[in-house]
Amino acid sequence: MYKELIIRMLREYYKKSWHIIRQNRKIIFTLTALYILFLVGGLIYNSMTYTKFSFSSEDSKAAYQEFFKITNFKDTFIGNFQHIFFHNALASLLRIATGIILAIIPLWLIINDGILDSAAIINSGYNILFSFIPHGIFEIPAMIISSSLGVMIFLSILKSKNRRKNILQTYKNTFLIFLLIIIPLLLIAGIIEALEIMILFFW
Repeated sequence: MYKELIIRMLREYYKKSWHIIRQNRKIIFTLTALYILFLVGGLIYNSMTYTKFSFSSEDSKAAYQEFFKITNFKDTFIGNFQHIFFHNALASLLRIATGIILAIIPLWLIINDGILDSAAIINSGYNILFSFIPHGIFEIPAMIISSSLGVMIFLSILKSKNRRKNILQTYKNTFLIFLLIIIPLLLIAGIIEALEIMILFFW
């Protein structure tokens, strides 16, 4: 009985979360367009200016790859997953929480995502289909939705009628979406990216 009740409640909350997202789809579409604009712009700029780093010998190349592996990754799947997931979860919360400050930080982080991802794509080269896209199709929407929630919080402050009630309700809505939509997306992205790291660098 309790199990069925919990499942029913989760189903209702999940439907409510998607309903809120549909209500605010204009904000999400706008931030998605902003991300794509800077992603494409970054790809064009990086493709014109990028020069592939060359190594003096195979030993120096191997030494660099080992250094890169040690400084950026853990040597276990669980270690990489935990690092990636908690980093992304905190980044998501930052976008939501700082929306109250004129929505500047969530908007800037979307622009920054586009620029950094364009560089990552250029650096990935032919590995993009394996090292970027699989986890990116879950992680990027999670970050765009997170920034959108930050903007929603800022916009709720601008409503003069029942301002306090609007702000509290928006915070409740963002918390619900964070738990039921963003966290699952980041969990999936973290699992996939941790697998990518293990396959590319350790297995």
